[in-house]
Amino acid sequence: MNHSFEVATSLSDHDLAAIISGVVDAMKPLLDARPELVDGETMAAMLSISVSTLDRTRRAGQIPSVKIGKRRMYRPTAVVSSIEANSEKGATDA
Repeated sequence: MNHSFEVATSLSDHDLAAIISGVVDAMKPLLDARPELVDGETMAAMLSISVSTLDRTRRAGQIPSVKIGKRRMYRPTAVVSSIEANSEKGATDA
């Protein structure tokens, strides 16, 4: 079933293109946004490691996490920053 309709408009093609471009630009941050907090399975998948490795790394104090109720959550940007900082520290210690 093909639903199509025609909208009567007095906008020029240029104006219509400008409106569409503005809407797309306004939507990009929403479409590109990553979640602020993710669970352990998602964080492990993002890092291409196992959940047990993620847990071990967290317990060692190498990556930050927050506990919300019974759930352990991770902020991907903070985790990546910690990994980078630990990598740089390790490189200077060597």
